[in-house]
Amino acid sequence: MKSPSSTFASVIAACALTGNVAAQVQQPDAPPELAPAAEAQQRIAEAKANLKLKPEQQSQVRGLLEDGANRMRAIQAKYVGDDSDAARGAKLRELRAVQHDFRGQLSTILTPEQMLHWDLMRDEVRQYAREHLKEKAALEEF
Repeated sequence: MKSPSSTFASVIAACALTGNVAAQVQQPDAPPELAPAAEAQQRIAEAKANLKLKPEQQSQVRGLLEDGANRMRAIQAKYVGDDSDAARGAKLRELRAVQHDFRGQLSTILTPEQMLHWDLMRDEVRQYAREHLKEKAALEEF
């Protein structure tokens, strides 16, 4: 798990592919997002260390992460400038579908034990994102 001093962009990248739709919204003062290949490289390094991925799993997960990041970005771009309730709802549904698809594909690559570890990593990222967003909201109230 990354320390709280990790960049917010890495949290966004991780959340984008692990199920935290609420934390995906790019904040105005957040650092720019990483390119899909860089996001995938960062996540594969974390997964390799924490999940003990075999070489063939590394390449499969890398491709899955790159594809997921590209799909998420395309959805985000599709709704840029449309803040209507209908657009937000449609965007969330599309993002969740990508996340569901990602998880299904990931479960065919990882062992059941590795999936448990992946879920723990995902939960840690979600928790960090929630805390970060709460802190940010509290600061904005002042």
